[in-house]
Order: sequence, then structure tokens, then C-alpha cells
Amino acid sequence: RADPKFALAHHSVGVLLNGKGDVAGAQACFRDAIRADPKFARAHQQLAWLLATGPDGIRSGPEAVRLATRACELTGFKNAGY
Repeated sequence: RADPKFALAHHSVGVLLNGKGDVAGAQACFRDAIRADPKFARAHQQLAWLLATGPDGIRSGPEAVRLATRACELTGFKNAGY
């Protein structure tokens, strides 16, 4: 909150919240990270994974594919994990 443009902080909090089972909070943080830095491939990938595997109400296959594709584009399709 101290620096809304610090994408890595939003991403890191998202990872922590996801680990604690707060998928809605994690989703919000990953979205904040992407807003702060639209070229942050890891945030796109994390949100894609969450949307692909999350519970009902969070899960969105089409958006997950879009985000994963964007992560791949941002990394030049060089990261098989994305």
C-alpha cells in the first residue's frame, strides 16, 4: 500500500495469500501487480495458474489461457513453466 506501483510487492503478497488459502486476496494482489507493471510476466503466470486451478467463483479457463499466453509473449516463449 505504501507504493502502489511496486509490482513485486503486490506479487509477493499474492503468493503469500495464496499459500494461506486466500485465493480471492491472492487474485487481487496479482491483478494489482499487473496493473503496476503490465510487463511483469511472473504476475501474469501466477494469476493464470490461480484462475486455471482455483475454486469455483475464481476459476476462469479463458482468462487463464489469455494470461498464460501473455506471460509467454513477454518472455519470448522461453519459459516452459509459463
